Amino acid sequence: MIKTWLAFLLCIWAFSVPAQVYTNYSEKDGLPSNHVYKITQDIHGFIWIATDEGIVKFNGSEFKIFTTKDGLPTNDVWNLFPAQDGKIWYAAKSKSMGYILNDKVYNFPTENNEVMSPIYANFDGNELMANGSRNTYRFKGNKWRLIEEDSVYKLATPLLNKNYKLLAQHKEDQIMLVDSRNQIKIIGDSTDFFSSYSRGQKTDSLYFTMTDYSYNVLHLNSETIHRFSFENELGIKRLELARINLIGDQIQITGENVIGILNEDLSVKEKYVLPKFLASHSSFMDKENNIWAATFSNGIYKYNINELQIKKEFPNSKVNDIKKVNGSIYALINDKGFYVYDKEQGEFIKDLASPQFLYDIAYIKETDTKYYLGDHEIITLHKGKKLTFTFPFKNELARSVVYHKDLLYSNQTAGISALNPFSMDVADVYMQPGARCLTVFKEELIIGTSTGLKTLINGKIEDLDGVHKEFAYPVNSITVINEDQLLLTTNGYGAYLTDLNNIQLLEKSEFLSCDHAFFENQELYLPTNAGIYHYEFARDSFQLKHIWNTTNGLPTNKINGVEKLEDELLVATNQGIIHLPQDYKPTSGLVNIYIEEATYKSKTVHSGASESYSGNNNLNFIVKAIDYRPNAMLSYQFKLSPSQKEWTSTTSSNLTFSDLNPDQYQLQIKNGELIRCFDFTISSRWYQSWIFYLTLILLLVVMVIFSTKHLSRNAEKKRNEELLRSKKLSELQLKALRSQMNPHFVFNSLTAIQYYINENDFETSDKYLVKFSRLIREFFELSKEQLVSVEREIQLLSNYLALEQLRFKGKLNYIFEIDPQLDRTDKLPSMLLQPIVENAVNHGVFHKETTGTVLLKFLRISNNEIQISIQDDGKGYQVKKEGDRLKSTSVLEDRLKFLQETGVWEITVEHKEAFPEKEDKGHKVCFQLKRLTYEKI
Repeated sequence: MIKTWLAFLLCIWAFSVPAQVYTNYSEKDGLPSNHVYKITQDIHGFIWIATDEGIVKFNGSEFKIFTTKDGLPTNDVWNLFPAQDGKIWYAAKSKSMGYILNDKVYNFPTENNEVMSPIYANFDGNELMANGSRNTYRFKGNKWRLIEEDSVYKLATPLLNKNYKLLAQHKEDQIMLVDSRNQIKIIGDSTDFFSSYSRGQKTDSLYFTMTDYSYNVLHLNSETIHRFSFENELGIKRLELARINLIGDQIQITGENVIGILNEDLSVKEKYVLPKFLASHSSFMDKENNIWAATFSNGIYKYNINELQIKKEFPNSKVNDIKKVNGSIYALINDKGFYVYDKEQGEFIKDLASPQFLYDIAYIKETDTKYYLGDHEIITLHKGKKLTFTFPFKNELARSVVYHKDLLYSNQTAGISALNPFSMDVADVYMQPGARCLTVFKEELIIGTSTGLKTLINGKIEDLDGVHKEFAYPVNSITVINEDQLLLTTNGYGAYLTDLNNIQLLEKSEFLSCDHAFFENQELYLPTNAGIYHYEFARDSFQLKHIWNTTNGLPTNKINGVEKLEDELLVATNQGIIHLPQDYKPTSGLVNIYIEEATYKSKTVHSGASESYSGNNNLNFIVKAIDYRPNAMLSYQFKLSPSQKEWTSTTSSNLTFSDLNPDQYQLQIKNGELIRCFDFTISSRWYQSWIFYLTLILLLVVMVIFSTKHLSRNAEKKRNEELLRSKKLSELQLKALRSQMNPHFVFNSLTAIQYYINENDFETSDKYLVKFSRLIREFFELSKEQLVSVEREIQLLSNYLALEQLRFKGKLNYIFEIDPQLDRTDKLPSMLLQPIVENAVNHGVFHKETTGTVLLKFLRISNNEIQISIQDDGKGYQVKKEGDRLKSTSVLEDRLKFLQETGVWEITVEHKEAFPEKEDKGHKVCFQLKRLTYEKI
């Protein structure tokens, strides 16, 4: 039988360990009742607690309670069975039972509506059989079905086993097994086996029975019985309330204030005795080496057996420092005094009582004197002679002392004092506010102040050359490392190694508050406000080796001092002295990290789910941890693939991801080696699928092709219309030219030339002929142009009227009135005005007996609008040759129609009598020309 005596000794020692190492959870912490029947752990690491007021699930920080409100048949639940598939089966005296899975209660009734009392329940790891003292129920078809008793056997118990269906007592008081064919296998005598007060199947192959003095094991596979006495296995003759628990793959025996861990032979390999003050009736040890103890009146207790390796002294006192003085280790314990470590007793014993705040203890070998420095007195001890120097208010003489040039030097509030080593008389005072510590280095007095290092030279405190210029931090302590280097610890700025010329920050010590360090054999132990930092000195620098803090053994991170004693660290804290073994390896309290709840669009979803996409969506997660460490804080990293490529660290339990596009996502959360994943798919709606996009692209391609063809046809049609319009305009221009060059005009012009020749007026005929030829040439040139400037149009009309004036022999006058604001470079449709002017001459002034006048007005209306009027004082519309005039005007009307259709011009024409009150009423034509665009026509 294998025993672990170390565990036994630890448990015996546990009786002397202060109660604060045990964490108690009761009604004040959230338990529904202090009356606890059973405590166990499921495959995920959750602690489950059965009480008389419901079932409780615990993750180290939160209690989740299940009651009849959640579906339990009763709140008074006796027993719990964690299954390998994640279910937690519950057993109670009730007409129904069931299990809890994913925080949902499943409850199933008996088929005969009778009450079950499963005090001898069988469990094979997944299936529960409700065995009672009278009836047995098995769960089938979502109901508990009664198994009829076999009247052939005196005592019989149905089994959950592939080989045997029944365990029974033979009439000769022998144990036998019955298989499915009713074949009997005799195992052995049934002494004490069926008289047990507790029995039941705990795996598919192991059946246990318990008496007050022993436990029996029937191995169904090997068909053997093993008997073990509590006295041999646990050192306890009689064990009250003995039970067998299956925790994971480990079998444990428990009872009043004891736990036994069974080995493969089913004997006890490790034993843990719980303190009697816990009054535990049932307990177990989890895989983190936490012991959980159930009580009937105080809820549950938890403690870690590894923590019992850590001895504590003076747990309610502040220990200012621990340091080695003249070969002995001293502890400065506030309000108690100076204590020295006794190696034989393994603890600190009183050296000098002192109910005050303690500054320091020092031994000066030059004077063979020990100095005890408190805030109200200084005690010196020289060759057995003790001297006490008391102060009425505060010790402002010495808070630490060093020996230098036959004097003691001390620091106090105002500065540095030089003292007689024996009488403590003050020889000199050097003012230096903020002096905090001092040492002797290279025969110089080095002073640590609140603003860096200084030195005493020729009776004056001065700055050090070199290092002081860049180092101006508050120095807490100075430690001599070797003849060339010092270690400086600071308040909030880390630790530094310096030779007073160069200075180097110790690895990962930035922004730490550090106190007096331990340095020996090239090893440095640095007490800080974040634990103990262990460095190794090599090649003139320190390399960080290890850190101790609350995550791996220390009860607090605030460390006031540390000393190494063989393989143990003596640690000064505000919570006493900690004896920390250097090889202490605490079990990580982080059991698991998990996603408690996931919601998409405020709807709960599970891993592997798929939801359709919607805009402004939110995917929310609640992340929790199973962590049984004291004051544990949730901390983890997460990454949502494929959106995020890098890990993000957080301490928040809530994660929210917004506006996610359709895709397959995986949330990964991790802490150290623990990694958990949650898969989730946001599926596209019908209009977001690739088929829809492909169809849409095809439709767009078809539309583009159709639109292109349509636009091409329209462009072709427009080009054809433009060509037709251009042809029409050309034809109209030719018609206008022909109408302008009408036979009357040509005939009259030639007749006039002949007349001047016959009269031998060669000069006039020559002049007339020249003007006529120029006018004809200009008509032909303008017939090729679509537009003509206002200036050129005026010139053309002026030339024409001048020629007609010669022909009329002084009976024709013409007048041009031009708006000075008119831009004469503006363009007009060519050959538009000449036919109207010709009508005014030939059909207006020509029939008048007296001299007639043609008036032409050009008026600017706006930047793109002009008004032109042509007026004569002739006979008016009653002329007999009006038909000839109307031929040219009809051509003009056709041309105006086509000009309007181009969309470039908006032209209106008005005809009216010029002088309606006179006999010669005359005629007036008014053009309103507005240019809409500047496209070429």
